[in-house]
Amino acid sequence: MPTEESATIALRTQQIIAEESGAADVIDPLGGSHYVEHLTTSIYDEALGMIQQIDRMGGAMSAIKEGWQQRQIHNSAYAHLNDVESGKRKIVGVNHGTMDEMNSIKAMQLDDSLGKSQCEKLAKLRAERNDEFAKASLEKIRIAAKGEENLFPLVIDAIKSDCTLGEIMSAMKDVFGTWMAPSGF
Repeated sequence: MPTEESATIALRTQQIIAEESGAADVIDPLGGSHYVEHLTTSIYDEALGMIQQIDRMGGAMSAIKEGWQQRQIHNSAYAHLNDVESGKRKIVGVNHGTMDEMNSIKAMQLDDSLGKSQCEKLAKLRAERNDEFAKASLEKIRIAAKGEENLFPLVIDAIKSDCTLGEIMSAMKDVFGTWMAPSGF
């Protein structure tokens, strides 16, 4: 988790780029650069090629079932890792512009009382809610999940009945199970 100091540094960095460089003052800071146009066209062409490939496979759901998207993600991550490790792709602070001296970075200490406080709030919610309404809302989700009914209004009703996100997800998992993406390998 980011510390307050690291969040402040990130914010100040963004403010310097936006305020001092003037990059946020114009629509196109590079002024219609031909290189930017080339990159845009390249990204468009590559995306269109992938969309056409997915269409040839029978659509997005067919491609998901075959693990095509997952395979693309794996291949991209592998190529990125190889580029970083070989030095072909430079990442400041990782493989470029690293500091030899050790800085003592103060690790953020988590407050144990926050977890206890959340558990107490959850216990209080469950004790004070109308349990019959909550259980009925969750059962409606289970029944609707077996068919074609829109679950969104039922989820909203469950929230209004003080059901927790975990309870709502559990009701859906009872019907749908837990989906695991095929690795494609």
